[in-house]
Amino acid sequence: MAVDRRVLVVVAVVLAVLTPVVVAFLADDDGPTSGPPFDPRSTDGDGTRAFVRVLEEVGIDVEVRPADVDPGDATVVIFEDLLLDAERRQLRQWVRDGGDLVVLDPRSGLGRRTRPIRDATAVLDPDAACELSALARVDDVDLSTARIVDPGPDDLGCLTVDGEFLVVERQLGAGTITTAGVRRQLTNAQIDDRDHAAIAVGLVRSGERVVVLDAAAPGGGDRSLVDLLPTGGVLAIVQLLVVAAVEKFRRSRRRGRVL
Repeated sequence: MAVDRRVLVVVAVVLAVLTPVVVAFLADDDGPTSGPPFDPRSTDGDGTRAFVRVLEEVGIDVEVRPADVDPGDATVVIFEDLLLDAERRQLRQWVRDGGDLVVLDPRSGLGRRTRPIRDATAVLDPDAACELSALARVDDVDLSTARIVDPGPDDLGCLTVDGEFLVVERQLGAGTITTAGVRRQLTNAQIDDRDHAAIAVGLVRSGERVVVLDAAAPGGGDRSLVDLLPTGGVLAIVQLLVVAAVEKFRRSRRRGRVL
């Protein structure tokens, strides 16, 4: 018995919509995950899930969440600044109220300006004075992708290369903003090299609680594909399934037109 091609088209469309939803239901949240570069949930080489795990291994309570911050948050880390202007203003005010912000995105307007290391032979100076005690013992860093941070007149600096700093901390109100030119060193692929894990812990000063911002990256967040479907869309899918089933049944039994 031949089936009307229109019915097959309807069924194919419905399956195309439902397949990713079913996959989302079956996905294991604890298994390997992919995401955009520097995503704190991604286990890809350019993700930063290992950064979260390193902090947890030393007893730090880490939460990955979107851009909103709470007054009770002590330290916030941002790898990729995709924040809205209003969210940046909120974050600056949170710092002024006493929060400590770590900025790793070289394009972010929240931190100090950064620039690449031009000298291919540059090395980290382990004997240079470090004004940030939590990083004072770091003496081995991969400089191939590191960036120099330009300090302000009253800023504190550490990790010195040719008299300039890879990490700079500035005071803002009652809090601080630390700009670090070592973002790629803290990715999954590199954090276990050299002293990179020690940098991760030092940047957050071994605080008891750290928030890593998942800055509203496309496809990011805690919501599944099911959550992204509007209620009307779900009902429409159900209706299409019902219509397809009834139409197929009618044609198979040669009954009258569906009203």
